[in-house]
Amino acid sequence: MKLTIIALAATATFASATTFAASPQVVFKSVVDNLESQVCVAAASQGIGAAKALVAKNGLNFANFTNNVTCNGRSVISFSKRYQAQEATAQATAAPSLVNLVAINDSVESRVCIDALSIGEHKARVKHNLLGDPITCNNKPIKRFVRDLEKRNVTFTGL
Repeated sequence: MKLTIIALAATATFASATTFAASPQVVFKSVVDNLESQVCVAAASQGIGAAKALVAKNGLNFANFTNNVTCNGRSVISFSKRYQAQEATAQATAAPSLVNLVAINDSVESRVCIDALSIGEHKARVKHNLLGDPITCNNKPIKRFVRDLEKRNVTFTGL
């Protein structure tokens, strides 16, 4: 007979990946404080490696241990994969990080680089009459510079 452990999420109910992504601050709590519950919580919150380490720390074989334990009706591995994948999705859809750009000089090229982030490369080149010239921004071609920063929250200092 398999032992079923129910790990409860204290701050969110997991009906779907969308629910999880909307609530990235999830804390897992176990119903009972035993090794099986601790393994389920570790698998969901820290990954399968943490669960394996916890089982090994208690002198048990992981494969044998997982043959007799389920977490919320799933195998330990499946339970871990489900919540680790959802955590990765939540992190990928999180708000972009803040970047502060500082212009070190007042050159037209610096202005084109900064304008390219707000109005696009072509419009910035037209605005500053630099249509054919190669432009480097932070040691990157302007296209790559814009692509690397276009989805981030950028502020400007200087110009």
